[in-house]
Amino acid sequence: MSAGNHRSTVAGSRQTDTAHGRRGMAAGPVKLFGNVSELVPCTSADPATILRGGALLVAEGRIVEVGTEADLDRRHPGAERVDCGGGVLTPGLVDSHTHAVFGRWRADEYALRARGVPYMEIARRGGGINASVRDLRERSEEELV
Repeated sequence: MSAGNHRSTVAGSRQTDTAHGRRGMAAGPVKLFGNVSELVPCTSADPATILRGGALLVAEGRIVEVGTEADLDRRHPGAERVDCGGGVLTPGLVDSHTHAVFGRWRADEYALRARGVPYMEIARRGGGINASVRDLRERSEEELV
């Protein structure tokens, strides 16, 4: 998602004709999460992917679309509304935790995981927790404090 394109349909989502004669999400519970200060799609570490005034649509328990709240609300008027109270929405964020001492950022690995690259593939490429441990052990105390 770029700063100029804030509407995306998640790959694999099923779209069907609705009773209103237009394209829409497959039958089942549809929820529109709105009233969001920032929607952080967790697809990369690039701040340009943050969407202000964003919203997301969930159908059958899966995120199927991300866009501006106005656009999603207009195109899916029957969706159940979920008011996020002006908070930050981070769909796709998994296993959020911090290590107080670390050597290098792993944002590149996070972006790969967000695109579906399996953790073991990242490890085979030389990344993962073992790479972090090796990096940490190679650094001096001055570098880490």
